[in-house]
Amino acid sequence: MKPTKKRLEKQVQITRSKVLNNLREDRNSVLLDHVSSWWEQNDSDFEILKSHFQKVQDFLISNNVLVEFTNSLGTYFYGSSSRHQVKDFKEYKQHFFENLKTDSIPGYGKVQVPFDKKREVINEQYDAILANLDKLTAKKGVEYLAELGFDIDVFKEEEVQLPMVLVDKSKLGLPIKKAENV
Repeated sequence: MKPTKKRLEKQVQITRSKVLNNLREDRNSVLLDHVSSWWEQNDSDFEILKSHFQKVQDFLISNNVLVEFTNSLGTYFYGSSSRHQVKDFKEYKQHFFENLKTDSIPGYGKVQVPFDKKREVINEQYDAILANLDKLTAKKGVEYLAELGFDIDVFKEEEVQLPMVLVDKSKLGLPIKKAENV
């Protein structure tokens, strides 16, 4: 695709989004580990959480039996839990920790701060790149992005061939030009 300023800016924005998504995933993983570690200090074997998980699992199974029974009678039980699938404990624990009110967990904010600072720095850098691109021609912009390490293969021009459909000229109904003899 031919490089234009808009396309260069869009490529920078796409790259920024990918970088920030990776940072967010890293942050979420570290925060989840922190919450899990905090929980283990108070319930090292996760006995309380396992007990709760088992009760939820029993409820879901019991509720599904009720739903199946009412369905067999030709009626339907509204509020069924069929959308709530029984999860394994690891998945249940992760979901539980993700839904805790995190601002009440000691040290949670301190764990999050470095990621917030890194996100700010990344955004500042990408804003600077966009400002620099605004001052350059498209061609110079590609060179600039290449120098920074961006993937610029998307901007390499390739010979474009239009898709061609075979046409039978005899069926066009155009008048036939006769060659003149000189």
